[in-house]
Amino acid sequence: SRLSIEEYQQYLEEIVVLAQRINLKYGDREWQPVKSYIGENYARSVAAMRLYDVLLVNPIIDGMNLVAKEGPVVNEQDGVLVLSEGAGASEELGEGALVVSPYDV
Repeated sequence: SRLSIEEYQQYLEEIVVLAQRINLKYGDREWQPVKSYIGENYARSVAAMRLYDVLLVNPIIDGMNLVAKEGPVVNEQDGVLVLSEGAGASEELGEGALVVSPYDV
C-alpha cells in the first residue's frame, strides 16, 4: 500500500535490494532465506502470516498497526515479531516482540 508516495517506493526498492543481497550471500539454488511478496493479495498475506519465522513490522511512526497484532494470532510456527518502536502496537505488544528502532534495522 501507499506505493503512490515516492518515499514508500524508495523504501521498497531498498528492501528489495537488501533481500537480494542476503539471498545471494546465504541462499543457494534450492533455498532462499528471504521470501518477499509485494502486492495486495489478502489470501496470500494471511497464508504468509500463518507460516512466517520472522515478521518485521517497521513503520517510522504509525497508529495501531494491525499486522503486528494479526500476525502472531494466526502464526503456526512460533514466529518472532520484530516491531518498530514507532508502531502504536509496540506499547501493547512490546513484551511479546523484539522492539527495535525503525532506523536501525
